[in-house]
Amino acid sequence: MFFNWIYKRSNIQILIILVLFFVVLLDVMPRILQAIPMFSPTQDSTRLGLSLFGSIITLSGLLIGFLLNQAQTNFREVQSLVSREAGQINNLDRLLVRYGDPTIAPYA
Repeated sequence: MFFNWIYKRSNIQILIILVLFFVVLLDVMPRILQAIPMFSPTQDSTRLGLSLFGSIITLSGLLIGFLLNQAQTNFREVQSLVSREAGQINNLDRLLVRYGDPTIAPYA
């Protein structure tokens, strides 16, 4: 049911929904967690969070870089495959014009 609903939306609408979801999540979640005494931040947890933040950002950057590299490689492979197929179709067309029935290739 959710997938039927989401497939009926445009890409811009999906982007806006995701942005609003994450903004609300990032704004409301810390307030809820701070209200629970067990999850209230201490000096040690704050220091640990700040020290881990740089590592998490670095690893996220590396992951995005590798994903971008993989996407570009896949795009180049598909592009070369399409180019090779187009060349083979062009060669087949030339052979049909040269050896085929003139009614099949009227521009010969």
